[in-house]
Amino acid sequence: MPKSFEKGFVPPVVILLLTIIGISAVLIIKNLPPNEPQPTNTELNISNSSQTKATPSSTVTPTKSNSQTPTPTQKTSPTPTSKTTTPTPTPNSYITLDSPNGGETFTLGEITRISWRSGNIGYVRIYVENPSVSGSGSTNYVYSDAIPASQGYYDWSILPNQLPGSSWPRNFKIRIDGVNETGVGANVITRDSSDNTFKVQSAPYNPYVRVTYPYNGLTFQVGSNVVITWETNMPLGSCQIQNIDSNNSGPVVASNVDVTRKSINWTATIGNTPLTEWKYRVYMICYDLNGGVQFTTGNGYFTVKK
Repeated sequence: MPKSFEKGFVPPVVILLLTIIGISAVLIIKNLPPNEPQPTNTELNISNSSQTKATPSSTVTPTKSNSQTPTPTQKTSPTPTSKTTTPTPTPNSYITLDSPNGGETFTLGEITRISWRSGNIGYVRIYVENPSVSGSGSTNYVYSDAIPASQGYYDWSILPNQLPGSSWPRNFKIRIDGVNETGVGANVITRDSSDNTFKVQSAPYNPYVRVTYPYNGLTFQVGSNVVITWETNMPLGSCQIQNIDSNNSGPVVASNVDVTRKSINWTATIGNTPLTEWKYRVYMICYDLNGGVQFTTGNGYFTVKK
């Protein structure tokens, strides 16, 4: 029996082959990727009934083991800040009395202008006040109605019966109330008064009334309109107006006429006389505020014809 086949003898060729096989196994193991994940059931769950490739939208990406998919952070949109609207301010209502504002001296019967400036009010009411008088008797109307505030002035005839108190001279103030309604008792929005008092004094008073139309020589047809006019310095008073003939008789035109009205309409007539024309002149009798009486007649006769 050859020596190479004796029991316990390993031929050198065999030893060489085993060495090569061992080294190759070590190299293969070193080149394997560590912890290579195994396919999941989901990845292997491919339908045998369809050989169509999955579209990209349906492709499932393999998930590596021992790793976690990070939760995406949701961006928070900033809360929009609402713009704050500043309300348009409502202009304040105001009134400023300019005149008379104190220190002036006026005379009874004089006309003086009350003036003011205002904003955001509709009307004004004007009063005269006597600071030396207490109670309700200290104030009176200058004008009894409401005046549009935008007018800005009122021409005041200073009459003795308007002025609170009883002696002369006297000191007063003007007060103006701003209102938005014309009715008596309307809510006062704002007001202003004279800064100081002004003086009102008496004056020689010689009342008169004088007819200015119709005058001598004029002719009117029966039924025509004639405007009778007159002049006066009387601040108050009432008159009776009559057309009289040469016998001082004739028709009454009107009674209780305000003397400050200074005109009145008359429809020309000669009454029931059978004559075709008649001559008249205007006659007035007026009673002033002090109880005096003023008489006046027109300048000559005028004619009324049928």
